[in-house]
Amino acid sequence: MKIDSLLDVAWSKGKPATQWLKIQTHERVKGSTWATDNEAVMPAITQILDGIGAPITREVEFFVWWDLPSLTPLLGTNCWARYPEAFNAKSVGAGYCIPSTTFIFYEAYQQWYPKEGFLEKYPNQWDKYGIAAVAAGEVAHFAQQLYGERFGHNAGNFYPAWLREGPSVLFSSLAYAKYANIPYSTVRNLALRHQGNYSCKYIPMTDLLMFATSPSTCEYSGGFLAVEYLVAKYGDLLAPFRYLESKIPGNGERCSNPDSICRSSYEAVIREIYSKDVDAWHAELSAYVKKWALG
Repeated sequence: MKIDSLLDVAWSKGKPATQWLKIQTHERVKGSTWATDNEAVMPAITQILDGIGAPITREVEFFVWWDLPSLTPLLGTNCWARYPEAFNAKSVGAGYCIPSTTFIFYEAYQQWYPKEGFLEKYPNQWDKYGIAAVAAGEVAHFAQQLYGERFGHNAGNFYPAWLREGPSVLFSSLAYAKYANIPYSTVRNLALRHQGNYSCKYIPMTDLLMFATSPSTCEYSGGFLAVEYLVAKYGDLLAPFRYLESKIPGNGERCSNPDSICRSSYEAVIREIYSKDVDAWHAELSAYVKKWALG
């Protein structure tokens, strides 16, 4: 698969940026299999990001935690995860907060996985990928923010949802491939199984422009496939980041209902960075998502 070769090139070029990782681990999870694997994937994601030209260049906090109540005071007053109206712990157990905080808390995972062997055994191979690699995707979000700052953009307020979350799944998969020493082409199948959303083959990219999470959550599995196609089409692992290179001032025009980048601004960036024929470009992405989305 083309992405396997692109990954090998990035890996050979990059160096791990462990000097920027400030990892703090809750006593209840310290030394557990899940926490140990999450921490161990981190050098891989930093090496890949360095190799593609989106390096980590300042300190990032990574909290490997047990519960949200004791985590919340550590997240900073501006972190969205501090506020119940912004953070639904019934659907999310990890995240990234601007400017430089990533976290995972395992108490949330009790609602999804068996109590027997919790924190020590993985239910299956695809959920092993999902549990061990999720925080690497949050570091990818941090890299997005750093990359956007180079061009005067706040990634969280400039990226459409599918180009924000799709790369987090892709890069967590790339990092897991190197950590586990297996081909990306194998990991992508684990990712599709773990992230699988049967309706995403029917959701157009233009329905995934919001800043928050969409009702369908297709920015994750659908976005992953679309971004995978983007990388393969352009032969460039940095392709998803290049949206942030736009010369549009600030963060573009903002629309509401839902809160999102306006379609006019979004399509202007697509024409500037990727393709003058936006409709044909979207059709290519949608065809690829339909081909590979589960269901």
